This record gives sequence, C-alpha cells and structure tokens, in this order.
Amino acid sequence: MTDARNTLSSTELASSESKCEFEALVKEMGKLRSDNDKLISELAEISGSAVHAEKTLKSRNESLQKMVHLLESDLDRKKVTIEELEAKLGVIEQEFDSYKIRAQSVLRQAKEKDTTIGAKAQELASLDRVIQSLNEKIADMR
Repeated sequence: MTDARNTLSSTELASSESKCEFEALVKEMGKLRSDNDKLISELAEISGSAVHAEKTLKSRNESLQKMVHLLESDLDRKKVTIEELEAKLGVIEQEFDSYKIRAQSVLRQAKEKDTTIGAKAQELASLDRVIQSLNEKIADMR
C-alpha cells in the first residue's frame, strides 16, 4: 500500500508538474499568439505603406514622364523655330549684302553725276563769262 501511495504520490507530483508545464506552455502560446498578432498587424501596416509608396512612386514617375515628354516636344518645336529663323537670317543677310552693293553703286553714280554736273556748271560759267565778254565787246563797238 505504501508502494501504491508512493506511486500515487509520484503520479500526483508528475501530474502537478505536467499541469504547471501545461499552464506555462499555454501562457507561452498565448504570448506567441499575441506576438504573432502584433507581427501580422505590423506586416499589414508595412504592406499598406509599401502599397501606398508604390502608388505614389508610380504616380510621380508618370508625371515625370509626362513632363519629360512635354519638354522634349517643346525642345523639338524650339529647334524647328531656330532652324526657320536661321534660314530667314541667311536670306536677310544675302538681301542686305545685295542692297549694300546696290547702295554703293547708286552712291558712285550720284558722285559721278555730281562731278559731271559740277564740270558742266563750270563750263556753263565759263561760257557765261565768254558771252559777257563778247556782249561787252559788242557794246563797245556800238
């Protein structure tokens, strides 16, 4: 009977230890579940942040691509405008050179006319003097 009591006592002790271990394991499992729930919550929050950041970056990327496209289009238009203006400038420079040559020619002709007019005026003045002197001689002869 002592053996039975000893066995009962040792079984009760083992049962009590098992209950303590079981309660410790239940507490640890509850803590692990709580930690797991926290990690799931943090993961969901981080995942939500990552999705939001991804959407924000995609949106920013799209707007930057649109800006690049607009700037490239503007640059192309400006290149075309510059080419057109350079072509017009070339034509204007040619016309200017042509007008400059014409102006020099007209100026030279005007100088030649002035010289011719001056020579004819001198000749006319000289003829006037001859006529006056002839008129005086005629008057003296009378």
